[in-house]
Amino acid sequence: MVSAFDMAASPAIRFGVGVRQAIPLLARSFGERLVLVTGKRSFVASPFWPELQTELEALGISWRHHIVSGEPSPATVDQMVEALRDWQPQLVLAIGGGSVLDAGKALAAMLTEPLGLKNYLEGVGTHKP
Repeated sequence: MVSAFDMAASPAIRFGVGVRQAIPLLARSFGERLVLVTGKRSFVASPFWPELQTELEALGISWRHHIVSGEPSPATVDQMVEALRDWQPQLVLAIGGGSVLDAGKALAAMLTEPLGLKNYLEGVGTHKP
């Protein structure tokens, strides 16, 4: 078994047994409005899903949930941004596999940008984030 560890990165990367329980308090340190990005089934079908919801609500964190199925397209990311921009989330939390993490990273970046994602894509777009 691998011992729990932290990596000095920005943002911090935490990995290991028991780290999941730290998510709500860590999230709260960033603010009160959280976007949670997950896949369709794995996490939301687990016993950890209702546990996380209860813990977030107990800490006064309001949240919006977005489900990603498959690799996120620029249109998918743009739709999530439009649905969330006026709400002004302070944190994006992505729990899942590669597509979920890709969507979470793109969403976090694009919430601060005025134009659609295609405008920033390497080799296609003409703007820099």
